[in-house]
Amino acid sequence: MAYKDCVDAIKKASGRDLSDDEAQAIFEAVEDRIRREMKKGMTRAEAGRKAGKELSEEMRLAVAIEKRSQTINALVWSDLSARRVEGREADAVQALVTGFAGKFRRPGNFANAGLSVDAMGIAAVERAHGAVIADLERAGLFDAVARRDANFERDIIREMWRLDDPNAGTATGNKHAADVAAILSKHMEIARLEQNKAGAWIGKQDHYVGRQTHDRYKIRTAGFDAWRETIEARLDPRTFDGLETPGERTSWLRSVWEALASGMHESPSGDWQTAFKGPGNLAKKVSQSRKLHFASADGWMEYNALYGQGDVFSAVMHGIERGQRNAAVMRVLGTNPQNMFDRLVSDWAQQAKDRGDFAQSDRLMAEAGKNSRILDRAMNKTIAAGNQTAANVSAMIRNVEMFKLGASMLSSFTDLGTVAANARHNGVGVFQSMADSVVNLLPTDSVARRESAHELGVGLDGLKHSITNRFMATDSPNGMAASTVQTFMKWTGQNWWTSNMKEAQGMILANNMARRAGDQFSALPPLMQTTLRRYGIEDAEWNALRQGAQKAVDGNAYLFPASALDLPDEAVAHLGKTPDAARQQLHDKLSTYVIDQTREGMSEQTAGVRDLMTGGSLAPGSLWGEGARFVSQFKSFTATFMMRSLARELFRDGANAGGIATLVVASTALGYVAMTMKEIAKGRMPRAPETEGDYAKLVLAAMAQGGGFGIWGDFVFGEANRFGGGPLASAMGPAAGTASDILQSFAAVRTALIEDGSKSGSAWRQAQSEALSLAKNMPPLSALNLFYTRAAMDYLVYWRLQDVINPGWARRYEQRVKRENDQQFWLSPTAATR
Repeated sequence: MAYKDCVDAIKKASGRDLSDDEAQAIFEAVEDRIRREMKKGMTRAEAGRKAGKELSEEMRLAVAIEKRSQTINALVWSDLSARRVEGREADAVQALVTGFAGKFRRPGNFANAGLSVDAMGIAAVERAHGAVIADLERAGLFDAVARRDANFERDIIREMWRLDDPNAGTATGNKHAADVAAILSKHMEIARLEQNKAGAWIGKQDHYVGRQTHDRYKIRTAGFDAWRETIEARLDPRTFDGLETPGERTSWLRSVWEALASGMHESPSGDWQTAFKGPGNLAKKVSQSRKLHFASADGWMEYNALYGQGDVFSAVMHGIERGQRNAAVMRVLGTNPQNMFDRLVSDWAQQAKDRGDFAQSDRLMAEAGKNSRILDRAMNKTIAAGNQTAANVSAMIRNVEMFKLGASMLSSFTDLGTVAANARHNGVGVFQSMADSVVNLLPTDSVARRESAHELGVGLDGLKHSITNRFMATDSPNGMAASTVQTFMKWTGQNWWTSNMKEAQGMILANNMARRAGDQFSALPPLMQTTLRRYGIEDAEWNALRQGAQKAVDGNAYLFPASALDLPDEAVAHLGKTPDAARQQLHDKLSTYVIDQTREGMSEQTAGVRDLMTGGSLAPGSLWGEGARFVSQFKSFTATFMMRSLARELFRDGANAGGIATLVVASTALGYVAMTMKEIAKGRMPRAPETEGDYAKLVLAAMAQGGGFGIWGDFVFGEANRFGGGPLASAMGPAAGTASDILQSFAAVRTALIEDGSKSGSAWRQAQSEALSLAKNMPPLSALNLFYTRAAMDYLVYWRLQDVINPGWARRYEQRVKRENDQQFWLSPTAATR
């Protein structure tokens, strides 16, 4: 085929003229394919015809994808344009990205104020993960998967490898592994199809076990040569199609290694098909689509053991998370989210200028960078580290600090108050919410209810081991240290508490909507109307959704998001969209409402809070970036409480006196309960105030413990903060408190060496006492700092050692607690030393 004929054929396929650069790129692509086919035995003429035909077909496909993307993006743009709030465009942009709770003189009660990319992405992920877990539980296989047995996992992987081709490998004969493989593969396929429906173009891959995870720290530490030696021998030859020489193969593998070692492979933007830019970009597209294809299931497992993160279940859940979040983002922002977002900001700023509102236009442009950064966080894009070693060390230190949360579950009693205050805004009574939450904490045999909650996407935290997200707003940790922390948090009881609380809230919301399904939107409680409106559910949407209420196997009626997908065409005809599009939007809105309101009640962070807590654009590993992350550790609860719960009562629709009273009274009362439980766990009797000043101090301390005063209470009451730290830990973060303790211990040793050369005097005894106090709160001893083991450890070991090292320590300690807090001990330090 002559050059001109080749170009003419491609022009015809593309439907437009081509530039010289584009034509050259096409010609190079054709030549590359011709050389590849000639190596297989074809003549140049045969190879040329085949290459030209293949390229023309690819061009036709690319043009079809582009036209499809244009149609999708036009519909997305129409929906986005409808979200503009004239005069408040900047607030509407924030609402789109991470939600808008309200600020002074800027109420947050407008339509779609809570229907953010962040909330919709989280809802899609939780919903999908819940469906996986529900299917495994229904089959009686979840516990087997959760045990992480290595032999069972090998059988699962081998069975997954054989699903598309039973002749690929030998059957394991393990029926349970085969059933698990079928369930996991089913949900991975759902995630792929969801992305394609939203605008992606992702083909089905043979022998797909799950998106291979890559631990960038392990990969970086090993170096390129060791990594290449491991992976190259385990890859299928088709991975290297088009890479003709060893040098080309090595060059490509190095580029892959660099992407994996830097963490840039975690960027979600490569998972969907962006707008087609013409044939000149074709070679680049081919390169981008090249994947690592393993030659066998065993090869996949061997690589994962050396350089992956976690087990096959974790890999599958990670892949589903990535896919479902991508699909949710595309449904909101189209096939090229960043371009669509930039266009939106520019268009709304211009509209503000056109009506003379230059202040609004300036604010939109001034906040564009921050909102774009928060959008990246909502999409889980990786932030490149300024210094990877510094980032690794800092993350390790923060993981160690997590062992200070041994009593976190006792602090979490205050969740009952924030959940109840939030329930008011959803048409649920305060006391009903508290009662239902407490009942859900009791042992139950309601398997059906648990499965329903998981299908809804709530109550999964303990099962997914994601509980540390409540307390750390830093970049996602991984590795052995993080895994150890997750195990520790499980033993604190925090997993159990959070999962059960969220399960209760999700089911309460679904049941409440079903109970009110007979009411018109205008008849719903006003606060509930406002909350639903924030998720795009108004009269028209409510009239469609309420037709899906149904009685579940536990005998109660619920309105589940999945019911929206089964609504008949006539039920959604009034929404002005195609039936499928209308059903999908109703499903997304209802699911986001339930899951985001559950998270708001539990004061779980948003992308906006995470951005604030990590210093915005400050990169991990940089001096200021790590400083921000250290200072903010354990403060995400307080920040979320203030930016969601407190802002809701103060600004959503003007100051809500009832809501403020509920929030303050409930959090204070429960803060006192949490304080009391923690004092008992320390071996102390509850505080017994005697004077008015004592009562005032106790009430204010309870407010601080409950979250009502946040960090300011930490400063005022020192040890009374939510997680048991002192003023320095409250201001600078727990790591700073630990550093202070270390310096204090070294100072005591220095003083002892100077003043007490015999190493037997009071200064040396004090230095030893300081060292023992420090060791108690450092690994590995800190792992024993659970609220239900602390008193026993103190009584049987710690207090006795202290009194041996520093005679009279126990008596002086009791006297100090009595003097400073007016408290007695129910488990006496002096009794332990007799």
